[in-house]
Amino acid sequence: MIAKMGQVVSPVFGANTIFALVFPGIVSAFGVFFLRQTYMGIPKEIGEAAYLDGCNQWQTFYKVMFPLTGTSVAALRGQFSTNFPVLMAGSLLAMLPMVVLYLIFQKQFIEGIASTGGK
Repeated sequence: MIAKMGQVVSPVFGANTIFALVFPGIVSAFGVFFLRQTYMGIPKEIGEAAYLDGCNQWQTFYKVMFPLTGTSVAALRGQFSTNFPVLMAGSLLAMLPMVVLYLIFQKQFIEGIASTGGK
């Protein structure tokens, strides 16, 4: 039986808590890479400014860096709640007009490709 990670960690960290929702996304391979890229994009000068203001490393992370990654953490929280049937239906509706236009103008597309072929 395969269980969702949120169901596995909610008894440990408490049900309906932000940490129980965010933790599975952070420890996944995608979450680690995503947050690493986010932190690599933050200028080092921000951490240096926090150090000059008297913050140690933990305070710099907790009070300066982590709030800057709020949107990334929110994206990871929604990682496991994607409604794929609705997403696929929307993709189909977005793609359908292009397919219909191609089918209507297929002869012109092929003629245009053939005429650019050379000799």
